[in-house]
Amino acid sequence: MQTVSGKPPRSRYLERGGTELSREARKRLQWFDHYRAHGGNAARTCRYFGISREAFYRRKRRYDPEH
Repeated sequence: MQTVSGKPPRSRYLERGGTELSREARKRLQWFDHYRAHGGNAARTCRYFGISREAFYRRKRRYDPEH
């Protein structure tokens, strides 16, 4: 991954308002915030949000905190 002046790629694009996150994307980010805040406990996160572990792990494989 290349960085420009210490920033992740596409950060200048995002700073200019290049994209808005959808409601679903914001919800998934809440999953991972909760997951990290509770010590990486996937079962607890899934119970809290009422999602299946399969759905959580599928999204976790796709999750890239840099983008």
